Amino acid sequence: MRLERAAALAGLALGRYGLRGARLYPVSHGFKQVFLVESRSHGCFVLRMYGMPPKVGEEERSEPRYRTGPGLRSLETLRAQLSWLSALRRETDLAVPQPVPLPDGSLVGEVSFAGLPPSRALLRRVSARHGEFYRPDHPPRRFALLRYLPGETRREPSAADLSRVGRLAAGLHDHAERYRSLDASALPRWDWSWPFGASAPLWDRGETFYSTAEMSVFEEVARRVRGDCGDLGHGSEVFGPIHRDLNLKNLLFGARHEGAGVTDFDQCGLGYYLLDLSVVLRALRPLWRHGERPGLAEGRAREALFEGYEEVRELPANHERRLGAFDAMQRVAAVNRTLDLRATPAECRRARGDSFLRESVAWLERSYPW
Repeated sequence: MRLERAAALAGLALGRYGLRGARLYPVSHGFKQVFLVESRSHGCFVLRMYGMPPKVGEEERSEPRYRTGPGLRSLETLRAQLSWLSALRRETDLAVPQPVPLPDGSLVGEVSFAGLPPSRALLRRVSARHGEFYRPDHPPRRFALLRYLPGETRREPSAADLSRVGRLAAGLHDHAERYRSLDASALPRWDWSWPFGASAPLWDRGETFYSTAEMSVFEEVARRVRGDCGDLGHGSEVFGPIHRDLNLKNLLFGARHEGAGVTDFDQCGLGYYLLDLSVVLRALRPLWRHGERPGLAEGRAREALFEGYEEVRELPANHERRLGAFDAMQRVAAVNRTLDLRATPAECRRARGDSFLRESVAWLERSYPW
């Protein structure tokens, strides 16, 4: 039923772009709905639809769960993310999606069944096809349309592929260092406070699962990561807009671009450039989880990624050692998500489970030793 309602709202949203009659194919569905859009006269697009965030006070709004929750972007955050993406398309030759503006020039729209029929004929068509789902009191959705970026994903990228990814990441960061925008402050912050801040579930719920000794491991990791981030500082040469989700599902190869392309800027925000590289390496880790597999070795993969990056921009000093801090940040962020879901019975099925929580302590001691 939710998918039917989302499809009906998507049809209304497409009417705003003059894409009535385009074919819709659902790609993902949840707090955020994503549709592939095919128009005979205009080509292919991706329509992203977002739930409205809860109404909270300004102090709460700054917390990560309200700024970066799945599909619950504030209007300011969505605009800031799409503004950076537009600047990347306009000012670089990087293969990234192109946001499509509405007729009034805005990059984000809002649609609901109440009072938003672009034409009576369209409303009748929506009501006829989705009558049982059409109610004026259904909550509105925000939406953004992007040009479809062609390419293919690769489950096991080659050294040449990873070199391309390195150049792509460096290109993103090179632009980020120069990027100046008044709305950049609305971007989510992927810094120390993301996994370790006062509102992190680890400090609120961790003691109900972990022993005092295990909690002391997290406290020590938090202290060390804060020190490593402090050593890097927040200068534009190391900290700025990042993609934040350079995993293998979002990286594209081939098609119309010689290098690598990247989609899904939904988690882009302000963070350390090294975090982007850490996400790439973390995405590759399952390839070697059970020992070296035939093909690309872990050491060669890292080498190819770094070599590609340094063809475009220089890596920070001691980057290999500092990457451990960002690995730890990602692991603790996953612990936070699991604790958060574990506390909600209806969401327990989405949690990684108690074994992941237990193993995380040993993983931190082994992978980020002190």
